Amino acid sequence: MSSGIDFAKKFLAGAVKAFDLPIEDTQAFVALSKAYSEKNASIESAVMELAHGSCHDLTIGLADALGQQTAMSIVDETGMPVHSGLYNSATQQMLDANGVHAIEASVAFWSGITRQSCSARLIEVDELYDISGCDEDAAEIALEDFSLIADFIQEELMPADKPAPVIPTSEISKLPVRKVAALWHWGSLDASRKFERGTSYEGNLFSMSACPDAWRQISKFGGKQLHLKSDTTTLLDMFSITEAKTPSAKALKEEIGNWGVAQGLLEQRTLYRVGWYDCELDDMQCLEFNTKEAAEAEAEDDEERTVTEFNTLVGTPALLAKHGFREKDIIDLQFAVIEWAREKFAGVVDGVYWAQNHEPFNGWSPRAGLFPFDLSSLAAVDDNPYDEDALKGVSKVKWLEFGNKTIDPETPGL
Repeated sequence: MSSGIDFAKKFLAGAVKAFDLPIEDTQAFVALSKAYSEKNASIESAVMELAHGSCHDLTIGLADALGQQTAMSIVDETGMPVHSGLYNSATQQMLDANGVHAIEASVAFWSGITRQSCSARLIEVDELYDISGCDEDAAEIALEDFSLIADFIQEELMPADKPAPVIPTSEISKLPVRKVAALWHWGSLDASRKFERGTSYEGNLFSMSACPDAWRQISKFGGKQLHLKSDTTTLLDMFSITEAKTPSAKALKEEIGNWGVAQGLLEQRTLYRVGWYDCELDDMQCLEFNTKEAAEAEAEDDEERTVTEFNTLVGTPALLAKHGFREKDIIDLQFAVIEWAREKFAGVVDGVYWAQNHEPFNGWSPRAGLFPFDLSSLAAVDDNPYDEDALKGVSKVKWLEFGNKTIDPETPGL
């Protein structure tokens, strides 16, 4: 068995985590490109050709070798596939010559390459044959070249003896969780289409709601299909961490911030905030910008708008890519909280809950996002309950001591 096929089997088994960066953007690949040798030149050529030229040949070769009938394609605004890769529906990731990536990260990458708003959709492998004109010889060559890439990945990007980063942790921590009796999802169950309407409040999580009527109003879903998750769900309470009003919350917020920095997901940076008072909402409003010039341009036509400079933790390009944002976007700690919970507590918590005020006419209501799960467990339903009745199924926050991933959801920690 070739090393390329072996690596693809590990991917389909869910044994390979998503890469923080495309292979071509890693320091190891840049170093390889600068240190000329016949082997290095072959690897460099294989990555660039199979990532940008003959991607469909590689997808076809891997799919045929592993008995996959469908693959994931990245399509441009006309619906034409500009890229493709092997797809793992359980992890919602794709494998191509640039490594393993979350679907939303691939969509963001190819939107930047094509300068169009790309999206993802499943495609029959037979359809790829028609698009690419690939034959057995081309697919075999692609597999041979992919073995070079797989060896490079495992030798340089995933060495077995690579020490784990030192992550500061507190001696004892508590986890804020809520139990939710039922959750609803509007629209398609095809997770690959998540970013067709743009970025999501819930990042790369599967969007759910405990008040479906409110979100139908807010998102204007109209006649979209409604699906119900009727079994109890355990969710991490986001605002208990980010607003940090107790000693336990402050310790956990600091721990996650340190973890995010160590993982290359967060960085300390100076931002610029434009603030003003909104008479209609009877509240202060603000916008944040990466540069002072952009903030001042926003405020220049309104004397009541003020510009303030502040330092804070923000998402790095790696975190932006994981959640389908553009490099110029600004995201905060909450998206690192998602990755922290996914890394450390998958199987303990099912996702994250945002306890927004229930104000659908102002565009806000409580919401949730789930880690990958069996979407076939959702039942299509015709009617939804009143929000007030549905929200009764959301418990109050309980802070629970955790250690070695063991918590008792019924025993308050405070």
